[in-house]
Order: sequence, then structure tokens, then C-alpha cells
Amino acid sequence: ADVLDKKGDIKKYLYMRVKKTGREIKIAINEAMREAIEYYLSKAKVYSPNQFLFKSKRSSKSLSNVDLFYLIKGWTKAVGLINERYSAHSLRKTWGYQARKYHGASIDMISEKLGHRSSIVTKRYIGIDQEEINKMEEEICI
Repeated sequence: ADVLDKKGDIKKYLYMRVKKTGREIKIAINEAMREAIEYYLSKAKVYSPNQFLFKSKRSSKSLSNVDLFYLIKGWTKAVGLINERYSAHSLRKTWGYQARKYHGASIDMISEKLGHRSSIVTKRYIGIDQEEINKMEEEICI
């Protein structure tokens, strides 16, 4: 029910409540997500909007953090990423880093999306350090 409307179409947005802060966040379901959800629904055994979209293999309950960790571990191993420890948290940090580095998103936008209270937290979170600032100062000569 979180991703499908009453007609069975995929919604434009997903609304979630962050456990840590209690804050509601709005996530746009972009084209890549839409395609992935459509593919998943064509293969998964989801019979009712009241069921969990992703459920634990051990029960009909939602995925736990441990379940998600092992799924991510399997996915990263399948694509050859075996030397690091990956988790939902590292994927979240990677999203923030790539949004800035490769897509030009501002620190303020990333901070808002990640639910950080300040851009200082976001800078530290996505790995902006003094070395990177020094390199930028050397490259930009005005």
C-alpha cells in the first residue's frame, strides 16, 4: 500500500517515518525505482496491499536490520565487492557522496535529504575533509 495506489499503479512518492528522529520523509519514486518495483512485483508473491513488499525469509514480518545486512552482503558479493563491509548505512553515505561528487547536489540539499540538522554533520558524513578543500583551492585559480 505504500508504493501502490488504489488502482494498483505505482505512486509518485513514498512516505516514510524515520525511527531515529520521528520525522516523515518524502522519497520520489524515480524511473529506475519504478522499473525495479515493477520487475520485483512481476516476480514476487505479493498478493495484497496489506502485505509487506519485502518480507523476512523466516516469517511474514518485515525485514529486520540483520536481514537487510545479509541481503546487501549477498548483493555486493555477487558483483565482486568482497573486500569491504557494506550495509544500508554505507549505501546511504554513498548516495550522499555521489549526489555531491557526480551530480552537483549542494550540501544543503543533501543535508535536507539525509535529515541532518546541519550541513557540518553532512560534510563529515560524506567525507569532505581539509585535504579535499586544499586540493580544490589549488585547482581553482581565480
